[in-house]
Amino acid sequence: MNATRLTILFALAWLAAAPVLAGAPVRPCRAKASIPHDPLAATQGLFLDNGLLYESTGGYGTSSLRALDPETGRVLKSVRLRDRLYGEGAARVGRGILQLTWLSGKLVLHDPKTLDTLREIPFPESWAMAEGWGLCASPLGLIVSHGGDRLLIADPETLSPVKSVLVRDGDRPVRNLNELEWARGLVLCNVWKSDLVAVVDPGTGQVSAWLDLAGLRSELNASAGDANGLAYDQTSGELFVTGKHWDKIFKIDEWLGPEDQ
Repeated sequence: MNATRLTILFALAWLAAAPVLAGAPVRPCRAKASIPHDPLAATQGLFLDNGLLYESTGGYGTSSLRALDPETGRVLKSVRLRDRLYGEGAARVGRGILQLTWLSGKLVLHDPKTLDTLREIPFPESWAMAEGWGLCASPLGLIVSHGGDRLLIADPETLSPVKSVLVRDGDRPVRNLNELEWARGLVLCNVWKSDLVAVVDPGTGQVSAWLDLAGLRSELNASAGDANGLAYDQTSGELFVTGKHWDKIFKIDEWLGPEDQ
């Protein structure tokens, strides 16, 4: 198959997987600044805690949890997961960092200082999900996605479900929910195979706006994959965004209007 035909087929597959928008406003995002990012990292999760960026990366035999300097992007610490575990979303919970894994039905608990694995925890049966995709901490509890159109909210100590929310743009289901972040009382959701981030009301599941990251791609390396990495800085109000094999992490300050909140 020639390169042109392969590119066209890839683009068509990408468009087919993208969400069909029903009416929530779309907000194009522009970068205020950027920092370097390891282009070999298949980013699955990102969050900011105590002045550091923490990143979960995926891949069998290559999955890791990393601590990054948010000013330079330098990797300060990194630990690998067992070869049979595929890293997904991660979040700070109590005295540890929880990292989801894909298909294995396990959470990995890490020491936040050393990033060493403390133990592996099976998914509670009450989660009723075989796959783990996105994870974030919030005042409501842990919020978990599994690649469908549902967000599960669980107690951070017991992991018991508190509630489940179906995500909709108008009356249209929003599927492929991936990496998650809590910001300004809203849940931000990367949508797999798109450059769109759904801004979701956690009470109703309604999408109040879409953040469009497509404009950032002109500044990325040719091998950049899916957008998949969101971290909110409560102090500055900035949103850090990156993706699988992106060579940059972007800082966005004007990412949401007051009418969307």
